[in-house]
Amino acid sequence: MRYPADSVLKALDHLLKVKPGLRGSSAYRFDLVDTARQALANRSRVLLPKIKAAYGAKDLAAFRKLTAQWRDGERELDALVGSDPNFLLGNWLGAARSWGADEAERDRYEYDARSILSVWGRRGTSEGGFLHDYANREWSGLIGELYARRWEAYFGSLEDALVTGTVPRAIDWHAFEEEWARRTTRHPSEPSGDPYALAAGVARTLAAPAAAAVKGAPAEPPRRGAVTSAFRGGLTLPWESRYPSGEKAPGRSRPGAGTRFTGTHRSGAAAGACPNSPAAAPSNAVRSAPGMSETEPERPERPSATLELLTLLAAGAADLALDQLRQSADRAQEALRRSDLRELLTDGVVELRKRGELATRRAGAAAEHENYLEIMARRAAERAGHPRA
Repeated sequence: MRYPADSVLKALDHLLKVKPGLRGSSAYRFDLVDTARQALANRSRVLLPKIKAAYGAKDLAAFRKLTAQWRDGERELDALVGSDPNFLLGNWLGAARSWGADEAERDRYEYDARSILSVWGRRGTSEGGFLHDYANREWSGLIGELYARRWEAYFGSLEDALVTGTVPRAIDWHAFEEEWARRTTRHPSEPSGDPYALAAGVARTLAAPAAAAVKGAPAEPPRRGAVTSAFRGGLTLPWESRYPSGEKAPGRSRPGAGTRFTGTHRSGAAAGACPNSPAAAPSNAVRSAPGMSETEPERPERPSATLELLTLLAAGAADLALDQLRQSADRAQEALRRSDLRELLTDGVVELRKRGELATRRAGAAAEHENYLEIMARRAAERAGHPRA
């Protein structure tokens, strides 16, 4: 990260010290929930490498203990963001469904809204274009119904591998997320719970003394990266297309087709982005003591600066072209919604007919050696309402 992880916790502590009489504004509640959410996300980035280390050491007991903490963090995060209306999946889906004229159309719009948050499109676009989880969000409902289930499936495959001594089973993550995108389950559109109480609980959890370090967990240097939650996506791990132990993912037939240790956790894309982040662990969880340096996965190998620049420029040009297309489409839709559309079309037809008559006269005038200026003068007189000479 580009800042000390514990600085967010300090900011949360300051927000919690606001006087009770000033805690009623929606702006304060939003900042409180959002800061606590980020503090939980930062904790997940410390917990995830420990899970990886436990798997690599084939320490089943530690692996189960750490993944249990991860699940507790997900539940705490889901409850926290559910206390503010700005973090509700139900509002997003409800807004999409409101445009439907009938139930079938409403279901279609809901699929589009869910798809944007997950698969984004068909398999080729989603995986080949690396667009899956492009619009990931830490929203109540989305965490529990999609992200937590993905992590559960992934951790389950790793645990089974530890128990049986085999490689983890392959999972079709696109199919997993596509099934979620086609659901029509309802989610609350109103917040629940006390934001202050939930945020205070997060602060207590994160400030608790650390338990003993996981046996065999190697020290890993801090990594600079985007500020995001490991619960949902965006944090690249150095596992690439391999499982935590380093063995090649089964069924991989092309670059980047391995299993990802991510919220998307799927086959078909470069490994690494973690989904929604586990946040805080309960009182008996393994935590870092105040002041303890937090560790993150090592930085994966990056392409050359020139290639990265060219890629960014190409992406920017494509985005600009798409934006212009969207503006043209918006203008066309605006024209179609005009109440005087019939009159505009009628005027257009009349004008085209008159232009055709003028062109015909022009051709005739050329044949009869008439003066074109006279024709134009008569045309102007007609427009002014004067009779022809």
